[in-house]
Amino acid sequence: MKNKNKLLVLVILSLAITGSLIAKNYKNIFYKGIFINAKEAEDRWGKTDLNLEKWRTASVVDRAKMASSIVANKKNFIGKTNQEIRQIFGNYDSYYVNEPIPAYTLQENSPSGGERWDLVFLLDKDNKVFDIKIHRQYP
Repeated sequence: MKNKNKLLVLVILSLAITGSLIAKNYKNIFYKGIFINAKEAEDRWGKTDLNLEKWRTASVVDRAKMASSIVANKKNFIGKTNQEIRQIFGNYDSYYVNEPIPAYTLQENSPSGGERWDLVFLLDKDNKVFDIKIHRQYP
């Protein structure tokens, strides 16, 4: 009987430790996928400094050229709310995981295939931006 109680305590402790580790690393576990950094985005699409007036009406190609600038200077947007991002960048035209996460198309996949890339403003539990990433969605 004592061995069963010890085993039960050990199992409960293990589950508690595992749960706390998952909770601590929630952002890193939940937001997985294929991402590229600012340099890789610049190599892929070129580089143009962010111009918010142009961003709001820019083509996908022109937005992609501004993406590396946004990621390289993401500290300017960290801590902003979902609503503030929408005010700054305009209505988003894509999604990441679910609708409330602001995402903007940088490259569209074609009917014949290809890759779709989005600029994603990752939100924490307080609905504030904690990171900005360029994410590849599967076609």
